Amino acid sequence: MLSAATKRKLRHVVLAGTIVSFPLLYLGPVTLEEAAVTMAGLAVGIVTAVLAWFAF
Repeated sequence: MLSAATKRKLRHVVLAGTIVSFPLLYLGPVTLEEAAVTMAGLAVGIVTAVLAWFAF
């Protein structure tokens, strides 16, 4: 399906997406109490999960 080189690149994207989603998911509901930031964090998390499924 995907080549080994593509999977290696996707793993880095998955790591970056995970790193970005955690602060968004903390800042949205806890610090800012803003639903839009929380939804952005959830969207990043969903995209990251799908990419992780392809990468691993």
